[in-house]
Amino acid sequence: MCTVSIFSKIQGVLLTMNRDERRTRLESPSPNNTDDCFFPTDSISAGTWCGLHRKGYALTLLNRYESESEYQGSDSRGRIIPEILELEKISEITRYMATPNLYRFSPFDLLVTDSVSVRHFSWNGEACQFKESCSDQAPYFYTSS
Repeated sequence: MCTVSIFSKIQGVLLTMNRDERRTRLESPSPNNTDDCFFPTDSISAGTWCGLHRKGYALTLLNRYESESEYQGSDSRGRIIPEILELEKISEITRYMATPNLYRFSPFDLLVTDSVSVRHFSWNGEACQFKESCSDQAPYFYTSS
């Protein structure tokens, strides 16, 4: 089970995330660190579950297990964040999440957090729902269980 916690702070936002505990999972290699972004990499799929962009946004991805039996995508969900980190604007992320390319992936929840808001995109294999909250509201918690 993965859990994301987001807290508003005077200086910005505090975001924490844990990755589901699988005893057979190998330790991740050193994170990817470029001029624009920073993210850990899964040693098997080469994907990731979280990332930061120098433009001030953070991404976290949680698998949606309740929908998984209904729809199985062909690509690893771990590829979503590296693809999105190539985008510089939140409006570009919103357009990406509205495109038909999501059919490649099994169901997931993506949280895009910056100092202003938390954007929650929820893909169920057929459609993507969107909800936005101000980041200065009460703490925001989300889990994949």
